[in-house]
Amino acid sequence: MKRKLLVLLLALPATLTAWAQPRPTLSCPEVPGLAPLLRPGHVVLLGEMHGTNESPQFLQNAVCAALRAGHGVTVGLETPLSETARVEAFLGSPGDADAEHHLLQGPIWHWVCFGSTPSDCGIKPLKGRAGDGHGVVLLEEPDGEAYHGHYHVGRLTASLPAAGTPPTVAITIDDLPYAGGPQRLEDATRTAEAFVEALARYEAPASGFVTGANVMVEGQTDARLDVLRRWRDGGIRLENHSFSHRSFHQIPQTAYLDDAAQGLLFPEYLMRERSDSVRFYRHPFNHTGNTETTRHAFDTFLEKRGLLLAPFTVEHADYLFNQLYVDARERADSAAMTRIGAAYLAQLDTAFTFAERLAEETFGRAIPQVFLIHSNAINAAYLAQMLDRLQARGYRFVSLDEAGRDPAYDTPERYLGNYGISWLHRWRAALSLENRLRHEPDPPRWIIDAYRRLQDQ
Repeated sequence: MKRKLLVLLLALPATLTAWAQPRPTLSCPEVPGLAPLLRPGHVVLLGEMHGTNESPQFLQNAVCAALRAGHGVTVGLETPLSETARVEAFLGSPGDADAEHHLLQGPIWHWVCFGSTPSDCGIKPLKGRAGDGHGVVLLEEPDGEAYHGHYHVGRLTASLPAAGTPPTVAITIDDLPYAGGPQRLEDATRTAEAFVEALARYEAPASGFVTGANVMVEGQTDARLDVLRRWRDGGIRLENHSFSHRSFHQIPQTAYLDDAAQGLLFPEYLMRERSDSVRFYRHPFNHTGNTETTRHAFDTFLEKRGLLLAPFTVEHADYLFNQLYVDARERADSAAMTRIGAAYLAQLDTAFTFAERLAEETFGRAIPQVFLIHSNAINAAYLAQMLDRLQARGYRFVSLDEAGRDPAYDTPERYLGNYGISWLHRWRAALSLENRLRHEPDPPRWIIDAYRRLQDQ
């Protein structure tokens, strides 16, 4: 079995670097000892890079430093020559799900490496390269013979955004068609209209994760399918959030996998009406499996169905605020609704400030954020103001697919804990960085106390 490897060539000779302009705007962590090597006339070869944690992080930081200094970078990916046509087609494509699906038809992508699915170690070096033709060399070593293959050599400049580039955020919405309160059809309809209108006004792509049980409500299933069509026709992609919204950590593995498969029923049916398909799965509660066995089983589940696991990097306890907001609405207490809404918007700023700082601390730069909210009453009321605040922070709205092309999302994570923590915390654990989970900002004390009193009723 041939191994896939990455080779990076930094600081090309001076005769070849006339076209390489400095990139002083890149924000990069320092790599001790690297700067003296990045001199004109020097070639730095990093080859046969192994590992899933420290080595990839070092490699990313070294590439960033070389690009910032204006040096050329060449990347080599070893693949069999039989895969050249597929890889070249992918590199010339927009890098979308259809192009990725075609690439993964090749047998090499079904090998197991690092104990993970192929996309975890094979396709990821290509993501971000699709459509730009930069920096990829395809090589093969057949039975120890000399390397040969097709070469695509160029500057690697697209993998890290320049400092000063507007930050981006992907909006993801859980528990469609409606969550967090009595399952009244009029609430589900009103919420869909509010979300679609706000997202369209701010030209914000979004992914909506459908919970099957929220569709199959007695006497309302067809009407709720129409509500989901309103989401879809409003530009929101429909994705899988399981059928029953049960925790992976609380039911048998086989029952959970069956439920996840059943969760495909409604979103896949509706996306196929538009000649499209489901791309992502998000675990209920973001409980991704607390043993290697369960995680591997779910990796296999995703691979067989061509699905990706949806991450998130920032959330602000909207479920908690929503319960208080719905309670105040049911009591017709407009003053309480206004006060809760104001605290909710303030918590949005607090949560994003924390996530931005944590990303900078983890990767030495801003990364695309993936924002998790729910299809509920408080978001129906405040989504437009939330999007306005994010724009005021400088954010540009992107799809979940686009956010995931950033190299940060290639960082391995094999979190086995019992909590649904953000991917920023998972990545930090994988990179052996300080645990910052205890610093995650809580809602105001009065909100927490009011929520607990409501739960006790």
